[in-house]
Amino acid sequence: MVSFNGLLSRYLLEYLYATLMAGYRRLGRLQDCFTLFGVMQQHAGQPNQVVFAILQQACWGHLDATSEVRQILRLMEDMQVQPGTVNYNALIKTHSDSGQFTNALSVANRLREAGVAWDDFTYRYLLLAAVGAGQVELGVRLLSQMRSDGVRPSSKQYITVFLGLAQAGYYEDAARVFERLVSLGSC
Repeated sequence: MVSFNGLLSRYLLEYLYATLMAGYRRLGRLQDCFTLFGVMQQHAGQPNQVVFAILQQACWGHLDATSEVRQILRLMEDMQVQPGTVNYNALIKTHSDSGQFTNALSVANRLREAGVAWDDFTYRYLLLAAVGAGQVELGVRLLSQMRSDGVRPSSKQYITVFLGLAQAGYYEDAARVFERLVSLGSC
């Protein structure tokens, strides 16, 4: 039986490794993230969803980020770590960043079908992908869906849809979204 102090020290060790990895990620030092990941496995045991999310985020901005993020999802599966919303959001973001709106939406819909709730970031990446693909009407529906799902849209999300509508020439709709944004006091 593991003692409380043993669990606490293991948790603190995992937290320390995750913090160091996040620092390397912010510095753009992908190789150091993966090196630390290997050391973590030797000393702290099984990595969790957060650690894998840090690795996925370290891949953002790479030419083949989508493939790299998928590869990390497969590694999670091999290591029997259940991916969470944060891990799938990383894949949705890479599809969004590369202009693959249909793929981003497909991943999000598979999440929903599997009973995994969409969060603020899921919606943020989908809104960016929809507007980037010229699907601004869908962006408006996504804002509405957010509210229905109990996720409060942020000012960034309203601004994304507002700019998309304005750029597409839907000025009256853009004005309504802007009025909604102002009424929430988010500006």
